[in-house]
Amino acid sequence: MIKEIFEIEPIQKNSLIIFIGIFLLSFLQIFLFKRELLNESSFLILGISLSIALCWSLLNVLPLYCFFLATKESDRKTPNQEIMWEKVIVVLGFLCLCWILLITYISYEFEFSLKKLIRISIILSIIRSFFWFIFEIVARKNRKVIKK
Repeated sequence: MIKEIFEIEPIQKNSLIIFIGIFLLSFLQIFLFKRELLNESSFLILGISLSIALCWSLLNVLPLYCFFLATKESDRKTPNQEIMWEKVIVVLGFLCLCWILLITYISYEFEFSLKKLIRISIILSIIRSFFWFIFEIVARKNRKVIKK
């Protein structure tokens, strides 16, 4: 089994590592915000942790993609130069983990409930998406002005 894990492509391996990190953070969120669930079945806790991790992953896809578009170089020196997707996934994944930790910490300090944590996460994800989308549009216009 361990040999099979090392044979996975780097993109999939990095994505799996990031998802496991998000899963562990979602378990931490259950511990912090819904302690009464810890008395329930362990399968229920694992299921809820997996669903929260999946929601976090999906919630962070759009802002991280907008971030990637905003920061990539459109005018490469050579047209065949490839993007190092393994590094992009790792960097964006760790950025996602940092955002989750930051939102969890802020929610814990202000003694929010799990519902408020989810609401704040959705709102911040939308704000981050708009920010990077607008940043990408401005960066594209600046590149055109510089080329002229």
